[in-house]
Amino acid sequence: MYADGGHAYVYFTYGMHHCVNVVTQTPDIGTAVLLRALEPLVGIDTMKQNRAGKIPAARLRDTDLGSGPAKLTQALAIDRDLDGLDLVTSPDLTITRAPRIAPARIVTTPRIGIDSAGPTWAAKPLRFYIKDNPHVSRR
Repeated sequence: MYADGGHAYVYFTYGMHHCVNVVTQTPDIGTAVLLRALEPLVGIDTMKQNRAGKIPAARLRDTDLGSGPAKLTQALAIDRDLDGLDLVTSPDLTITRAPRIAPARIVTTPRIGIDSAGPTWAAKPLRFYIKDNPHVSRR
């Protein structure tokens, strides 16, 4: 997390899942944004194969592919090998500019699953998603 903004910070959590963050500051300030969900547009068959396990790939719905941080990293085959990648120039993992979303469609809520951060930080409205998007992670 202590890299230049625009790099991936990938970590292993709870002894079973990877999570990916986008670093947003300079190396002396550890700040990043957790990617909690994705809406698959391309590569859906590959994502289904990556996510297959208890649920066979043929039975996975598109909304099962990235509706949570661990599902997202499984679908995209993200692991610690991708930690530190430049998300602007890397051919392995890249963030690109998306169409602008009207501010009225962006929902802001407290984050999920950070009760251990204490009541002040747990209640801060730092979770953002597109209203009514079926690919958003749920509580």
